[in-house]
Amino acid sequence: MQNAFNKKKVKFVFLFKTWNRMNATQLKSNLHNFIDQIDSIHLLEEYYNEMLKLIKSSKSSIWDTLTDAQKHEVMLSFEESENEENLIDNDEVMTRYKKWL
Repeated sequence: MQNAFNKKKVKFVFLFKTWNRMNATQLKSNLHNFIDQIDSIHLLEEYYNEMLKLIKSSKSSIWDTLTDAQKHEVMLSFEESENEENLIDNDEVMTRYKKWL
């Protein structure tokens, strides 16, 4: 069982490394072939749900995911940034927030 898993893993790694050199048709074909090798309904459902999330997230922008209150804060920050007195030098920001960056 472990040997079969390792073979599939090696095949997946090979496909993954070569994807950046493939066109859209080749990518789709390889994805279909890869999915066709999966027998577990649970694993197929997981892949399906992840792909669905990726497709939905690629069709929306970050702005669309914000609440109205968050959008208001962003717009308020933008308006405040128009006044140069409200701006902070990049070096000062880096110093202040170094532990989080």
